Amino acid sequence: MISFQGDIGDFGFYLCFDMDGSLKVECEYFADCAKHDPVVNEDTEKHFAELLTEELKLREAEALESQQRADMALLEAKKLASQYQKEADKCNSGMETCEEAREKAEEALSAQMKLTAMWEIRARQKGWREKVAKSNAQTQGNLQFV
Repeated sequence: MISFQGDIGDFGFYLCFDMDGSLKVECEYFADCAKHDPVVNEDTEKHFAELLTEELKLREAEALESQQRADMALLEAKKLASQYQKEADKCNSGMETCEEAREKAEEALSAQMKLTAMWEIRARQKGWREKVAKSNAQTQGNLQFV
């Protein structure tokens, strides 16, 4: 069978001829030419089935490869998420430790301020004055360096 393609306006067509040269049929698609010849039709179906089988195998291999890449990416993402979670846990633990230390320091400062206030009250009751204490400290400091 021999085929020729032609165009008339917006329409395409194929002319299919037998081996003896007689016009067999006019077809809209090239594949339609083979439908009218039983020998070509059978060979075409076998070839088409083989091509489809090969195409399916290729697509299956591609899908498997794609799935493996996705699995690897998911595994990597899980590892990173686990690593980030560990870092976040360390950070939270550090923050808790820091907060506890800040609270203890705040309590110690408060206790020290109360103790200082108590000693200052006692000193004032005994006649201590801040200006006198500063001038005495300066005088003693000057004497030490002279």
